[in-house]
Amino acid sequence: MSGHLNGLGVKEVGAKVSDIVNSIFSSIDAKPLEDTHAPGDYKVRVARNLLTKALTEIASGSVQYIKAPVKDELIRWEFRDGVEYVGDLVRVRVNVNGQWIEDLVEPRLLLLDFLRRHGFREVRRGCDEGKCGACTVLVDGKAVKSCMVPVVRVSGHSVTTIRGLSKGMELHPIQRAFLEEYAMQCGFCTHGFMMVTQDYLTNIDPTANDDLLKLSIKNICRCTGYINIIKAIKRAAKYLQS
Repeated sequence: MSGHLNGLGVKEVGAKVSDIVNSIFSSIDAKPLEDTHAPGDYKVRVARNLLTKALTEIASGSVQYIKAPVKDELIRWEFRDGVEYVGDLVRVRVNVNGQWIEDLVEPRLLLLDFLRRHGFREVRRGCDEGKCGACTVLVDGKAVKSCMVPVVRVSGHSVTTIRGLSKGMELHPIQRAFLEEYAMQCGFCTHGFMMVTQDYLTNIDPTANDDLLKLSIKNICRCTGYINIIKAIKRAAKYLQS
């Protein structure tokens, strides 16, 4: 893109945003891949709009620099209990919501299936691809998509589901905020949203900054109830800070 901006001052960029964007995209030969999430022409339109917005903000001096959330490069879980084979099975011990659960499982059994097998049906099976976030739980306090992790990887570790957030009949501030803001429709995605919100408000941004929120929480609500979910996250942030 730098070649299209050479010799231009900030004010000139502002006056020629449309021409610059058209020039940049006309010089690109590659076509975006088609997939189930969006057609190629839609991806091009989104990219054009984002570039137009960025150049306009730079030219007007209104661009804001935010501190992006930091994601661990790799979550390294130790095999705290070692790996004990019993025939073709593996012995696992997982602390779920404060209760140790021991079982003999196939080495490939996913954490999602382990939890649901043991009665934690609040953990939902969604896309099975790690994209929708419905199956999100906390592992040692960090949000993890349980459909992507073999249970043997978390043997000896602590797992929290939505049940583990509340204390008896007392709702957690996040649960209370979601209820008060009517932040659910069918309710299928709600567990995952609450768990990723707990990780976000605890480990990334307690203030629920608008821009950080968009970068940090990527769960999918298929009922498109995002407005109330965002309101609930902001309300929960206030509760947790008070």
